[in-house]
Amino acid sequence: MYTITYELNEDNSYNVTFVLPWIQRCDHWITTFLPSFQPGQFNLGNIERYPGIQSYTVQVVATDYNQVAMIFFKKAYKNQEFFMVTLYGRTKELTQELKENFITFAKALGLTDDHIIFPIPNGNHQLGRGEGHMGTVQT
Repeated sequence: MYTITYELNEDNSYNVTFVLPWIQRCDHWITTFLPSFQPGQFNLGNIERYPGIQSYTVQVVATDYNQVAMIFFKKAYKNQEFFMVTLYGRTKELTQELKENFITFAKALGLTDDHIIFPIPNGNHQLGRGEGHMGTVQT
């Protein structure tokens, strides 16, 4: 499983750090999301660094600002559009109600059950160290 950390900057942009296990190593990169004219909407900063990406938009769909956030990602890459919806949580287990709301939203976008996944949480619990505050749920 990978981790994503959002760090709010003074200008209301976010530095976003990704750490992704890949074969025998972890890939690590940082990008910036800049505020858009729409509240809760952000665009990829320095887009020219990403060949083929014509646009990349992030929209906060729902959040309680403390424990969970549902985020919609849309990008245009080489003249094709792609989207993803992610449900982030600060704990390993999310309530059934949150999961059901997420599924309802994803299906409203035209996704089917085959496109919606909830990975098995990993981390300290599997090492016998008890519950920690890490993990995300995503499609």
